[in-house]
Amino acid sequence: MSKLITDTIRHTGGSADNITLDGSQNATIEGNLTVDGTTTLTGAVTLPDDTVTSAKIADNAISRPLIQDNAINTDKITDGSVNEAKLLISNSPTNGQFLSAQSGNTGGLTWAAPAAGGGIDNAVVFRKTADTTGNCLPVTDWEKEDGLYLPGEIGTFAAPSSGVFTFPSTGYWYVIATMTGVNSGSSVSNSMYVQIMVTIDNGSYWSPNSISYDAAAVSGHASATTSHLLDVTDLSNDKVKINLGAAYGSEVFKGSTTMNMSHVTFIRLGDT
Repeated sequence: MSKLITDTIRHTGGSADNITLDGSQNATIEGNLTVDGTTTLTGAVTLPDDTVTSAKIADNAISRPLIQDNAINTDKITDGSVNEAKLLISNSPTNGQFLSAQSGNTGGLTWAAPAAGGGIDNAVVFRKTADTTGNCLPVTDWEKEDGLYLPGEIGTFAAPSSGVFTFPSTGYWYVIATMTGVNSGSSVSNSMYVQIMVTIDNGSYWSPNSISYDAAAVSGHASATTSHLLDVTDLSNDKVKINLGAAYGSEVFKGSTTMNMSHVTFIRLGDT
């Protein structure tokens, strides 16, 4: 076998060496290298910056296994380059929806519609319709507010049965009850109260969960408000009623069909 042993190779018309060899078997090539055939490289190849451009890369030539872990970071992604089509989402969106995390769906992301009413999907006010003297245990003459300027209701809520309210859906419900009364007796200061009663067994037992008192002089007015946040999980058993109590029985609890005097508000705040 013949060998050519040298440390440089230069073209006869060149002014500098084209190929330089060192004792560690490293070769430095000055200028362009044209290869006709197959070249096998054993060892690292260092390429100058900007040598490999997009024009040099065939379509679909770079697959995910060929990309080094953590090679693509936020510095490598230009602003505005990641759009909806580049995200793995389980469904297609419509205007007004938001992207929500859903671990059981494809890609863990799903387009979803926001709850009606900006997150509150049920809210309603019932009012007592007439004056009542003495105790109302419970109040039974309820109607939804109407006839006022800009009356409103979100969702649906059925009228109570014998004063017992049944919730239309499970969730966290905020209940606010207000009493308006007049002392029509002869006592100097008569006491009145409003009370939220709750059952979790469809009325077998009622718990006085919340109560508020006020007192009024003769012919004077009294008003009190109480509230309670309920975690309603069973529509058949979790129910509410409102008691209005009078100390002497001569107190008048006010009601009206044209304005809210004694009334109760139900607001669903979110899922249980």
